[in-house]
Amino acid sequence: MRNSSFILILSFLLNVTIANALVFTFIGTNNHDFSSYLELPIEAHIIPEELTEYTYAVATFMDVDLSATAQYGKGKVTIAQTTELEDHVLKLRYFKQDHSNSSGFSASGPIFTIDGDDLVNGPVTGQATTGHNIASQTGFKLKIWKEAKFTTIYGDWNVVGVFSKPNGLNYFSASTIKDQPTFKDNLYSFSADGTFSQEFQGETWVEIWQDGHSDGNRAPVAPHDGSAAATWHYEDDKLTITGLGAHIGLPRAINGSELHADATVPESITYDVTSANDNEITLEIDSGETTWRFSLVRNNDENLSGENGSGNDST
Repeated sequence: MRNSSFILILSFLLNVTIANALVFTFIGTNNHDFSSYLELPIEAHIIPEELTEYTYAVATFMDVDLSATAQYGKGKVTIAQTTELEDHVLKLRYFKQDHSNSSGFSASGPIFTIDGDDLVNGPVTGQATTGHNIASQTGFKLKIWKEAKFTTIYGDWNVVGVFSKPNGLNYFSASTIKDQPTFKDNLYSFSADGTFSQEFQGETWVEIWQDGHSDGNRAPVAPHDGSAAATWHYEDDKLTITGLGAHIGLPRAINGSELHADATVPESITYDVTSANDNEITLEIDSGETTWRFSLVRNNDENLSGENGSGNDST
């Protein structure tokens, strides 16, 4: 009787462990099975909420000759049924062994995702949309992190972070523009009917190319003054703002180039949504020689907010 009770308790504890973990039953690509280099299944009990140099690696193997394997492969994993990621999206990315990198690894292949709600109903296989070189590498690390699902963009937002990265570099540098008081209170509003508006509270950060005066705080300059009858559209991790001069963050950052005094202002700008939840959004835009990143947080001040949450996003 005592042994039976012990077995029942042990079984219960094992089930709790599995229920509160991600169990990877396949790790590899559409053309590769990495189980020869890893001990599967692998359980992951730590699931961070962002990707950094220190983000948890669920699996790592190094110093392996992969030259006889298929040259390319699309990252692929299978995870057993679990409730651990309900209302979240799991993001995954492979990093290749790279002795020239100070961390020993560098990014390889695109980020791919698994819907946590799908995992509630059974095992799920996730696969990247594009491939990367496998045969010329000697090892890989798989990093995972989770993000709360993004349910609505409706409402008012402020930009709290501005970062730039010259194309060809692997890191972003923070800009002090975000600390300018007339920049911090700029309000970006997304209404349920698809309209987009900007409020500058009288002044904003204006750059020399806009009016010929030195960079500083003053009244916004047309057409980047919020006067456009603008609209927004969000789909497939792309946010498009349409309306002459309508923008998010810095007006000079447009697709493929940066504005200058004699440049033609585009009718629309499309930003990549690299991460999002109901309170924070990160946007990036490739402006030719520089990629810009803007971090937004939801403005919950009822005195400033407009429509804040009814309707459906175009996703």
